[in-house]
Amino acid sequence: NPEKLNLHGEERDLTIFFSDIEGFTTLAEGMSPLDVVSLLNEYLTAMTDIIFEFNGLLDKYEGDAIMAVFGAPVDQVDHATRACRCALKNQKVLNQLRVKWHQEGKPEIRVRIGINTGNVVVGNMGSTMRFDYTVIGDNVNLAARLETANKIFNSGILVSETTAKLAEKSVVSRKIAKLKAIGKSVYTDVYELLADKVTDTAAEIEKAYKAKEVYEEADKCLMERDFAAAERILGVYLRDNEDDKTAKFLYNKVKGFLLVPPPADWENVVTQDNK
Repeated sequence: NPEKLNLHGEERDLTIFFSDIEGFTTLAEGMSPLDVVSLLNEYLTAMTDIIFEFNGLLDKYEGDAIMAVFGAPVDQVDHATRACRCALKNQKVLNQLRVKWHQEGKPEIRVRIGINTGNVVVGNMGSTMRFDYTVIGDNVNLAARLETANKIFNSGILVSETTAKLAEKSVVSRKIAKLKAIGKSVYTDVYELLADKVTDTAAEIEKAYKAKEVYEEADKCLMERDFAAAERILGVYLRDNEDDKTAKFLYNKVKGFLLVPPPADWENVVTQDNK
């Protein structure tokens, strides 16, 4: 509709998706510019195809980062579910690409993803001569903070509680912490996505539920200051699940509290200090 090609914005509830490559600057230092571009294009093509598969809107590329929106411009009642399933498939396809890249002697890219659902302003924004269809608002900023917060927990996909609750019929997630995101005055309950109930195998879903049960049980012990019980639960679990880096994060935290217990008025909140 040509009449809509003007600057405007409207408030809508949408789901915002951010992804970024871990340590891309360091990775690029050991490669020629042409090799970097070739690898990046292969990666971005695969990830973008998946975003389109779930009918997401590619908002922009920022170097190696991807920003996408679900629920606009066309309404989607299940935009949170689409974003979560998209993120899980991104990571699954990336696992397959890493095998290929390893065989070709290329760096094995790893990616962090953050997702949040909430009220934002969406529309054409910019100057009167050039503008983009995009989203702005505090909920966009939170999605970006969740992407970088993966560094804290050694996780791959972090979503807000709002997103997790909206998508819970289709994905398995676990609450991993109460986060004070940088620049935010209120805490956010953050969840890690573990499995897609629609497409993953029964074994993958069962493993995800086990990871959820163990982590949340150990975290409950942590809240009750029963650090020994939390260490025992996680220690047994990690013997057979060494690849669960987020559980290892909690395990190391518990071991630290066994050596130096927190003060009596301690709150189990993780503070994000860096973007």
